[in-house]
Amino acid sequence: MKNRNQIIYVFLVLGLIIAGFVIRIYDLQDAPLDFHPTRQLHSALMARGIYYSLNPNLNIPDWQRQTAIRQWQLEGLVEPPLMEWLVAFTYQLAGGVYLWIARLYAILFWMVAAFGILLIVREMAGNAGSLAALALFLFFPYAIYASRSFQPETLLVAGLVFTFWAAMQWEKKKTWRWALAAGLLGGLSILIKAVAIFFVAGIWLGLLLSRMKLSAILKNRQLWLIGFLCLLPYTIFMGYANFIVGGYEGQFSLRFFPQLWTQIGFYLRWVGTLRLAIGLEWLTLGLLGVLLVKEKQQRWMLIGAWVGYGLLGFTLSYHISTHDYYNLPAYLMVCLGVGVLFQKLFLLNTNSKWFSHLTIILLLFVITIYGYEAYSTLKRTNYSQEIAFWQEMGINLGHSAQVVALSEDYGYRLAYWGWISPVNWMNTEDIRLRKESGQTYDFEQYFKSQVQDKDYFLVTLLNELEKQLELKQQLFDHYPIKQLTSRFVLFDLMR
Repeated sequence: MKNRNQIIYVFLVLGLIIAGFVIRIYDLQDAPLDFHPTRQLHSALMARGIYYSLNPNLNIPDWQRQTAIRQWQLEGLVEPPLMEWLVAFTYQLAGGVYLWIARLYAILFWMVAAFGILLIVREMAGNAGSLAALALFLFFPYAIYASRSFQPETLLVAGLVFTFWAAMQWEKKKTWRWALAAGLLGGLSILIKAVAIFFVAGIWLGLLLSRMKLSAILKNRQLWLIGFLCLLPYTIFMGYANFIVGGYEGQFSLRFFPQLWTQIGFYLRWVGTLRLAIGLEWLTLGLLGVLLVKEKQQRWMLIGAWVGYGLLGFTLSYHISTHDYYNLPAYLMVCLGVGVLFQKLFLLNTNSKWFSHLTIILLLFVITIYGYEAYSTLKRTNYSQEIAFWQEMGINLGHSAQVVALSEDYGYRLAYWGWISPVNWMNTEDIRLRKESGQTYDFEQYFKSQVQDKDYFLVTLLNELEKQLELKQQLFDHYPIKQLTSRFVLFDLMR
């Protein structure tokens, strides 16, 4: 009977993983405009520029190579471009720039993280709980969209999952080998994206303070090694970014907004991003599951990670309330909690065969509904016309044109497919954000600085133009319209 159950378990695990992978590769070659396109196109521009810089003998026009490299360099360092370099090297193997390669890497990293979720919940709770956690991690619609995105989040989630796993193994075995693994994985997670430090620190503080006195922690040489390895990679990167590349400190501007803490709207927006990325029902069940973790150390590891998430939210208050993908590390913690809760419910009825069968049926039903919802969304979206529009725009303007643009994704679509790097004109939200941070905004001065020596002012966000009355009046009153359609208006600045 035991062997039969194991066979069923392995069969279900393989079925979930295969199905989770297949649904993600559907429509693999569509443009990366379905999920936070600004962030994806930032990475796409970097990867393309890196690829062209590595391959000077490609049979392409010189202006195109120089534009791609310049666009990469203009992007600067937001975080270590690990994904971008990996994709660029793979472009070399593939013999060209294929954006679906980046999507495939993102999917593979998510599947690696899914395997880690399975290992953690199987040890923390049991087989039934691990299946539930795996199913939620793979088939919640938001997770499907997010796991296809060209950005470091899927790699970050994988790093955090195995940091948690390695910390669990170290707690059980206390060997130098696991200390080394835990330190390297924690350091890799923080290197991938600095916000990981909130979760890595939370996991370790929860673990250590739940079982050791402070004096014992300070005397433990393995813990000193773990801490050193966690901080070393990002410290090296910071040295490189600040002293060799230079200007990295600018990445920390417009990040910290403590004034939002006293605003009800901030908390409502934060909850809104959680509802989108996780769902309040799963968030509630996941938090309840944390309290049901049997082992004290593991329970406090999860609590520590949740405390880290809260500190992240207050530290990056604007981003946590506007960028829903900042909740992805919390999503993996919800999956762990749901797995524990599911195992507890399953154990209440271990002698009831009908309950076991009903549980599996309900699990498959939820997976089917979620999977079909994601499939339908992906099927409805087709961005081929959008790509053609920006390619034609680049040709019509001329690739050497100097353009100011109030357009989608801060001008990245024009940059990537039109091969023109526009000067971005701020939207109303950007203006509001700068005012809240204490910066001044003088329209006349800003306008003159932006349009000086430029050829055209392109507006494709027509609704946004209606909101900026000063800009609208300035453009229509002082500059001739070169082209006007229902999709865009182009002003000639060379009058």
